[in-house]
Amino acid sequence: DWLFAVVLHKAFAQRDSLLLLWACVVLVAALRDPLLHVLVVRRRLAELTALTLASAMAATACILCAAPRWGAAGAVSGVLVGEALNLLGVLTLALREARIPFPNTPPAEAAPALELP
Repeated sequence: DWLFAVVLHKAFAQRDSLLLLWACVVLVAALRDPLLHVLVVRRRLAELTALTLASAMAATACILCAAPRWGAAGAVSGVLVGEALNLLGVLTLALREARIPFPNTPPAEAAPALELP
């Protein structure tokens, strides 16, 4: 109530649902972003572009189907679907990348053993 009354100065239908859905979108994006950096460092930009396009198309399709039925909550649900698909794709690509050695990197050497006096 405070957020809508004091901060936003507006009243929304389905406000509790909208707030929960947007919180889920933010959570999914927060989980995805660190993994995204792994793929950028590994120069997997073509895969990221294709994944983003597929996720955006899925989100748009969901929004177009859900918004007429459920209004704003349906639209945010479509955004959540796109973000979740993007997270799953980025997670899959990051796990696959973790198995591939980074180019031009010498093999890791074992750390020297500590000698105790």
